[in-house]
Amino acid sequence: MTNLEIHNICKIYNIKNYTINSDGSIDVDGNVVISNKFLSKIPIKFNKVSGYFNCSYNYLTTLENCPNEIGKNFSCYSNRITSLEGFPQKVGEYTHCYLNFYLESINGYTGDYKKLLLSDNKKYLIRKHKLNLINNIIKQ
Repeated sequence: MTNLEIHNICKIYNIKNYTINSDGSIDVDGNVVISNKFLSKIPIKFNKVSGYFNCSYNYLTTLENCPNEIGKNFSCYSNRITSLEGFPQKVGEYTHCYLNFYLESINGYTGDYKKLLLSDNKKYLIRKHKLNLINNIIKQ
């Protein structure tokens, strides 16, 4: 993706105070709100967002292009994601993943379970995730 394409995407989605990195990802000093945009994927690769990142109420099936680091809350509720693969390496506060009825696993999540806000199946998904981690250790 060229810098011009990145600038155009940022303009379309009203993303401001950003820096384009050499790998084509962007760092944003502030918040990113790309909710209610009918997105099937996050349109640009994010690296760091100092504020909150909200990609809720879309048609996302993956967290591809999610920021690596988010300074505050991460909201991805009411999408169609099936796992948390691509989840940020660092989230400053809470993760809101309510109403993701297709969510089958939380593989990819490495944070504090208490900060992961899910729908009714949270305990089941956490138990399944821990069992997968244990099985992977045993296989090694």
